[in-house]
Amino acid sequence: GLSEANGAGTYFWRAFDIPSGDYFIYARISDGVTPPVFSNYSTGRALVRQSPRLTVTDAVVVEGDNGQRLATFAVNLSATSTQTVTVDVSSVPSAIFGQRPATSGTDFGDPSVSSLSFAPGEFAKTVTVPVFGDVSAEEDETFNLLISNPVNAELINDFSQNVTSLRGTGTIRADDIQFATPTI
Repeated sequence: GLSEANGAGTYFWRAFDIPSGDYFIYARISDGVTPPVFSNYSTGRALVRQSPRLTVTDAVVVEGDNGQRLATFAVNLSATSTQTVTVDVSSVPSAIFGQRPATSGTDFGDPSVSSLSFAPGEFAKTVTVPVFGDVSAEEDETFNLLISNPVNAELINDFSQNVTSLRGTGTIRADDIQFATPTI
């Protein structure tokens, strides 16, 4: 939607769903009651350049009884950029209702990198997070890989809103059998 800013005649709008390109703008300004006070095509062009959008995938890994396995997340750009794109990376216990949070340092560790950098033309990177095996009988657990603080790109959620961070969910599949204790 349009909004007036910096005095009469200067308008800005968000163009999330408009493809990059050159456009001529037709403006019709009215209060909805009286005839339009202005109706005309623009005399120049409106140049729309979309910033690439960053996304992060989910990952699933079977826990194992010892050692470590890697949960692999893909971080992608919606389009290549002519500028270097950077984003911060971290891992945290899941805070999603209904999911059992994994414990940082015990169930999972720090991601393989603390930031990602996409050179012009690159659009895909991977980040791994170590998952530590144990023999405890427990349910599946989850943690999140967070991406935040993008430079030269946007983080857009499922509701087409610009946000400060996105998360990929890492699910640690429990592989230890829990036996019931018989009652005698």
